[in-house]
Amino acid sequence: MKFNKASEMKYLKAIKKIQEVKIFYTHVTLYLIVNSLLLFINYNYFSNFYWALFLLIAWGTNLIFSGIKLFTEQKVLFGFDWEKRMIEEFMNKDKF
Repeated sequence: MKFNKASEMKYLKAIKKIQEVKIFYTHVTLYLIVNSLLLFINYNYFSNFYWALFLLIAWGTNLIFSGIKLFTEQKVLFGFDWEKRMIEEFMNKDKF
């Protein structure tokens, strides 16, 4: 397969995105396995205090934000190109 420079860059970006998606799904799988095990241990051996819920919530929140960042175009907080967009916005304003 022959690529010109632009299509090669798109191809490399696509490969990087696919790798990020694979890593995300690996983390989701680990989240489910590890937390299921920890909840089982917590419920059967330490049923007076559910400490596994703290890990479940913290890790789950991290996964949610990672998924938003990966699968949507939403910029969580400032995003990677926030500074660049702000510079362009200020430069395009007449009153600046």
